[in-house]
Amino acid sequence: MDCSCIKLKDGSNIPVLALGTYRAQGEPLAIAIRTAINCGYRHFDTAQAYLNEDILGDELRECINESNGKLKRKDFYLVSKIWCTNHSRDRVKESFAETLKKLKVDYLDLLLIHWPMGFKETGAELFPKNADGKLEASEISFIETYKAMEELVREGKVKSIGVSNFNMQQ
Repeated sequence: MDCSCIKLKDGSNIPVLALGTYRAQGEPLAIAIRTAINCGYRHFDTAQAYLNEDILGDELRECINESNGKLKRKDFYLVSKIWCTNHSRDRVKESFAETLKKLKVDYLDLLLIHWPMGFKETGAELFPKNADGKLEASEISFIETYKAMEELVREGKVKSIGVSNFNMQQ
C-alpha cells in the first residue's frame, strides 16, 4: 500500500489514509482493524468518546506481537481526541493517561480537542445533564485544554496536537 503523507506544520508526517473507528465496537471493530493492518493501513483514528480505544490497543498489540518484529509501534500513526468532559488541565492529563493505557502505547502521534465546547466534568457520563434534563456546559475554555495538551507535547507523550469540529473563528 502506498503510504502517501502530508507534512504537518510541526514537521511530522500524517498518512492521508486512515481507518476511523467512530461507532464501531466489539468483534466487528477488531476484525476491521486487523483487516486494515493486513491491507497496509497504518493510520488509526479513535476518541475517548468512542469507547473503543481498548479494542484498537488490543488489536495493534496483537498484530505487532504476531509480526515477528516486522511491525513496531513507530510504524503506526495513532490519533485520539480529548472529550468535552475532560477539558480542565487536570482532566486532560488524567484522561490522556487512560487513553495511553487503553491503547497500550507510550505516546500518541496526534491528540485533538474533540469539540470546542466543554461539558461539566462528572466522570464517566459523556453528556452530563442537569435536573431539568438539559446538557450541562462547563466554564472551562478550550484554551486551557490546548495549553494542557501543549504540556503533553513538551513531556514527549504526544507528537502533534490540534482541534476537531472547530470553525474558523474558534
